[in-house]
Amino acid sequence: MLEQRPYKLFLKYIIPSILGLLAISSATIVDGYFVGNYVGEIGLASVNITYPIFSILFGVGLMFAVGSSVMVSKLLGENKIDEALDVFSKAIISVSIFSIVACGLVYVNIENIFYLLDIKNEFKNNANIYLRQF
Repeated sequence: MLEQRPYKLFLKYIIPSILGLLAISSATIVDGYFVGNYVGEIGLASVNITYPIFSILFGVGLMFAVGSSVMVSKLLGENKIDEALDVFSKAIISVSIFSIVACGLVYVNIENIFYLLDIKNEFKNNANIYLRQF
């Protein structure tokens, strides 16, 4: 496994991770820019007030991804390729099922979520439009 120097191997894996996080961050910034400039301050506030919902869903997905990648890496290091493939497949299936169930629950319970987040008036209407488009 370690045919390269550890720092080269580390850079090989860390650079895509950093680029992925930059892409996610820049998408949020670009979204905020366009909504703020073309929809207005009510639209921007509505988008930002729904951000906790996306953060929770993203956090749980990231938890599955990081946890399973550690297990897969350990198994690959032990040269247990079949077990690593099995763990990877189960992680993909688990994340897919969680995503479908969580998005369905958010879609069905959107009014309750807005009540918990204390979203009212025109913010509620704009946040509803924004969430239902994703």
